[in-house]
Amino acid sequence: MKILYAFLLLLLAVCSACDQKNQVPQSTVAGPRYLPQDTVVYPVSAASSLDKMTNWYNAFFGIEARREENYASYTIDHTVVIVTTDPNYAQTKEPIYLWQLPRRQSITEDFERVRGIEETQPDAGYEQGPIDISNSPSTTPEAADSLVHKYIVLDPSGNKVGVVNNPIYVPRLVPGNK
Repeated sequence: MKILYAFLLLLLAVCSACDQKNQVPQSTVAGPRYLPQDTVVYPVSAASSLDKMTNWYNAFFGIEARREENYASYTIDHTVVIVTTDPNYAQTKEPIYLWQLPRRQSITEDFERVRGIEETQPDAGYEQGPIDISNSPSTTPEAADSLVHKYIVLDPSGNKVGVVNNPIYVPRLVPGNK
């Protein structure tokens, strides 16, 4: 009986320790707790346009959507993208999410690729070609890597889809590795 009692106490202590590890610590920083955006929704104005929108996003992301009756969904890394006919989602005046590419040159190359989608999707378009949104001009090739460029395209329903490079984490080749 004492062994059973000791075992139960040990089990209770282990469970208590596990529970403490799984609890989210309270932030000691004043202000809001920012969360990563894990879902992006692009509304479709009419149910009849869902196929056209799905084809556009298939080409934009380079993968096929999972289709349901009133929506299509994509998983891009940890972000779920939903293209939906649900009227509860309003179209916005600005991009709600900026997709990220690693290099400044990638922005121009990808913009040209996405512009090619317009040839098969005449309802799509672009609002802003690749532009520099940095504060300082570059004078050297090394400094050029730190510039921030973006572009904004319009999907067939007029949603603004933005793409930006992140110069803070520019991929670098390690000497000796090719």
